Amino acid sequence: MASLATTQPIPSTKTAHPPAKTKTVTCRVTSNGDLNNTSSMRNVELPPRDPHFAYQSLAIPPSEDDVEIRTKYRPFLLPDEIQLTDWISSLELATVTKLSDTDIHSTNSRLKVLVLYGSLRKRSYSKLLAYEISRILFRLGCDVRVYDPRDLPVKDDEQHDHPKVQELRDLSRWSDGHFWVSPEQHGNLTAVFKNQIDWIPLSTGSVRPTQGRTLALAMVSGGSQSFNTVNNLRILGRWMRLYAVYWRGW
Repeated sequence: MASLATTQPIPSTKTAHPPAKTKTVTCRVTSNGDLNNTSSMRNVELPPRDPHFAYQSLAIPPSEDDVEIRTKYRPFLLPDEIQLTDWISSLELATVTKLSDTDIHSTNSRLKVLVLYGSLRKRSYSKLLAYEISRILFRLGCDVRVYDPRDLPVKDDEQHDHPKVQELRDLSRWSDGHFWVSPEQHGNLTAVFKNQIDWIPLSTGSVRPTQGRTLALAMVSGGSQSFNTVNNLRILGRWMRLYAVYWRGW
């Protein structure tokens, strides 16, 4: 890292012309320049870090979890001998864990997150990514449920009473937020994913059933680098009046 100092003359209002005053702006730059425009960033006060929460898990213990829900909607859970020593257990999440713990105790409830993924492949990377995301959220104390898109019929106007359709709609109503993960095929999200969204009602009366929920996004792209899928997922979420948040980086 290096420091870059620039001087900018400030004109004087006096008739005489004393030496021009200067203002020094100091920013941290790399050999490639100030790529992130840090010189114009505001001062940020980070929340205090409580080391007590650094590696703590707020996950729902088996003794307090519904057996049927755990079996059907939490396929991401691993045996304890693996789960207690894998990479997620070693994440230092002190600040967000404390925030979640405070929220759980103040509301006496857990955030409810529905996770959707867009592939039917037996070893789907988007499904695996959805599982890893679910495990992080579960460790942070969320009530996470993953919907399995297998056997969901193609959207039409006749199968609204289909069990898989009703299951998806019930989960969407139950949730406080969604997490969407889709692979990218032909430069866009998959039909498997879009089919799930199409079965969620656009409106119930005058209110969209997803309105006001938080939406997080991720995508899996093999080969050429592209953000088409995550961009279009964001547009789709905003259309459904979800608050879409995502990280886009190389």
